[in-house]
Amino acid sequence: MRASHANTLRAAAACLATLLLGACAPTQWERNGLALDYAGNEWKDCRSQSIASANRWMFEPFPRTFIGRDARGRPFSFYRDSPYQSRFMLEQDFLDYCLRAHGFQRMPVKPAVAAGTAQTPAPQSAPEIHQ
Repeated sequence: MRASHANTLRAAAACLATLLLGACAPTQWERNGLALDYAGNEWKDCRSQSIASANRWMFEPFPRTFIGRDARGRPFSFYRDSPYQSRFMLEQDFLDYCLRAHGFQRMPVKPAVAAGTAQTPAPQSAPEIHQ
């Protein structure tokens, strides 16, 4: 019996969904085994730098227009659009870069052992910073 194209796609989608859901373990930023203190200066500095960098990138005064030559040597110009669909994605990339530059790594949350039972602590959420 031959597998149909639709069944193959369904099986591939089921495998992909299983892999993606398995990769959704909670993580936190750690350096030398210590979790990031969201009230600390490093978090505040990286957060403000990521916001400023995202603003410069998204709202720069000059368009990202490039001039090149085609295969026959004729000049042409094109506008390179941003690969980021939202400002939030851009801020997150800048924030990740800054925290990694400060020596932090994304690590899975370790279950806490209290009174002989394993309990998973709730992941800390980042505080809102209004500027």
